[in-house]
Amino acid sequence: PGDNALPPPPAVTASATTTDEHPDNNADKVKIKRLLGDTGSSLHAISRKAVRKHKDRIRKVEEVMLSTTNGEILADEGIDLHINSLGIDVLAYVLDSIPNLLALGRLIVDNGLDMHWLGLTLEPWLVHPLIREEIQMTVEDYTPFLDNLGGVFANDGGPKCSAMVCCS
Repeated sequence: PGDNALPPPPAVTASATTTDEHPDNNADKVKIKRLLGDTGSSLHAISRKAVRKHKDRIRKVEEVMLSTTNGEILADEGIDLHINSLGIDVLAYVLDSIPNLLALGRLIVDNGLDMHWLGLTLEPWLVHPLIREEIQMTVEDYTPFLDNLGGVFANDGGPKCSAMVCCS
């Protein structure tokens, strides 16, 4: 590896959950059918409409100024989400008008997932860092989407289990 390579992840055990069951409560399920895999965003984001039934889980988070096609906006609210098919928890910024998206760079750097997309194909996939399971993505208009979510659930912001680190 080059000089900019990250150190190897700690030795932990984890698994991706691929059913619609959440370890805590199915009532926390967020109605999202797909997540856009965004290479241009450094933050995960979700529309306020998608989490309207989980207002009690939205919390103040570190403020960031986002540049959009409609100008700059201040983002200061987030929600902790568990994405079953990836076996990870993420903090998604809650915005009024945005496609539900995962920041692919953040998934790769922070969570250790690999992304593969061969030239001249429409079949990208992610690879879980611990169990090496392949998670297929779809492509629409040259944009990757994660469709096989296995459920997305609102969390309480407590201890997290992710693909890289699992708290007990």
